[in-house]
Amino acid sequence: MLSFFESVGLGGVYRRATGGLAELIFRIPALEPPFLTISRRCWRVPVIGRAIRSTAYRLVDRLRGSGCEFRDIVISGVPLRGDVSHWMLTGAYFANEEYEPETTQYLIRHLPDGGVFVDVGANAGLMTLVAAARVGSNGRVLAFEPNPPVFEELRRHVALNNFTERVRLFNCALSDIEGSLPLHVSPIQSGLSSFVPKSAPGSTALLCAGSWTVDSPTRVFDECVADVDRIDLVKIDVEGFEERVLGGMRLSLKSHRIGRLVCETSTQSPAHKMLLSHGYVAEPLESYGAIGNIAYSH
Repeated sequence: MLSFFESVGLGGVYRRATGGLAELIFRIPALEPPFLTISRRCWRVPVIGRAIRSTAYRLVDRLRGSGCEFRDIVISGVPLRGDVSHWMLTGAYFANEEYEPETTQYLIRHLPDGGVFVDVGANAGLMTLVAAARVGSNGRVLAFEPNPPVFEELRRHVALNNFTERVRLFNCALSDIEGSLPLHVSPIQSGLSSFVPKSAPGSTALLCAGSWTVDSPTRVFDECVADVDRIDLVKIDVEGFEERVLGGMRLSLKSHRIGRLVCETSTQSPAHKMLLSHGYVAEPLESYGAIGNIAYSH
C-alpha cells in the first residue's frame, strides 16, 4: 500500500495520515479501545491492514518509554500486564498474534501448579511471566538475562505482575564455567544479543554498524540450582550459546532431575546431540528455517 502511494507521489501524505492518527490515539486514550477492536479484526486484511499496522507501529513508537506503555493483555489464556511497545507483546496486543505460541502452550501444558521453571535467556520475561502464573504462589521460577537494560525490563514486568515472591532474577548468563564474557548486543533487536556473534542466528544484525558489547558475568547452572530437587521445565534461548549452557548442566542432566527442556537450536547442533545422549526425545515446536524451538522430554 505504501509503495502504491509512493509511486503516485503520495507517500508523505500516507505517513502523515497514519502518524497523525497514532498521535491522536496517544493523546486521547479513549480512542484506543475502538482502534484495538478494528486492529484485531483487520490486521491481515489486504490494503486496510497495512494502514492499521502502520498506525499501530507509530503508536508503539510514541508509547515506548512514555511511562504509559503498560496494558493488561492475555497470552494463551493467561492474564498478564506488560509493555505493549516491546516486540514480544506488540503483536499479541494489537493483532491477537502471540510470540512463539507453540512454546507458550507447551509451558502451560507441562508446568504443574507448584512446579519449577528455569528461563535461560529470559529477555523481557514473556515466558517467565507465563510460567510464574502457571506454577502459582507455591512454585518457583529462576530467570537469567545478561543484558542490563533488558534485565531491567524483565524486573519491571515481574514486579508489575506481583510475581516477585515466586521469581528469582539473575542479571548474568549461564555457561560451563564461572567468569565473564563479552555480550554482543544488536541495535536492531534485543533478542539477538549473543556471546558468539559470528555463529549466532542473528549474526548479520550483531556484526552491523552500531552494535556494541557489554561484559557479562557467567555462572554455572548446576551451582545455581543446587538447592532444587526437581526442575519441571527449562527454556534455553541464547542465540547459539546453548552448548556452553548445557555444559554447565551436566550433573542435572545426568541425574535426570530436569523433566523437560525447550531449546532454540537445530537438529544438527552439538546441543541437540547432547540432549539426545542424555535420553531425551525431541519434539519440534516453532521453526525459523534451520533453527527453531525444540522440546525435549524423557
